Amino acid sequence: MKDPREVIRRLHAHSVRNEHGCLLYQLALDPAGYAAISVDGRKRNGHRVAWEAAHGSIGAGMCVHHAVCSRRSCCEVSHLVLVTRSVNSSIQLPRAPKKYCARGHPLTNQNVIRSGTSKRRRCRICRTRYNAAWMRAYRARERALAPEKASVVIGHHEPLSSVGR
Repeated sequence: MKDPREVIRRLHAHSVRNEHGCLLYQLALDPAGYAAISVDGRKRNGHRVAWEAAHGSIGAGMCVHHAVCSRRSCCEVSHLVLVTRSVNSSIQLPRAPKKYCARGHPLTNQNVIRSGTSKRRRCRICRTRYNAAWMRAYRARERALAPEKASVVIGHHEPLSSVGR
């Protein structure tokens, strides 16, 4: 690892401190919400980098756990503890349900879809837009594959009197 002071300086330069004392990394987050920082040419989790800069390497089978705040983007070393993987996975903190979808629509009771046996809440607006886009693409593919069908008049039948003669 680079000079630990340099890594800590970079973490602090791109972080803001909230009212709970968390040092929230703002530059880049991975899809799971953890701080993502580049060290020695590879992406690393910010909380792990902060721990290593302050305390040294993390042993095999060990995890850095957010013991105080449980915020994934927090890199404050005093909020972190080193635990075994089994202890880390056994700690299940309750999460508050999201109030907004990834595109910013409110997840109110009127705008939430729960389909099948899944307990996952989906945004009705996003799902409707996705379905509409899928249907437009489907119809465009159908028109491209069968251009001769597009010119056929739908609903035109021969008179019954001419059938069988």
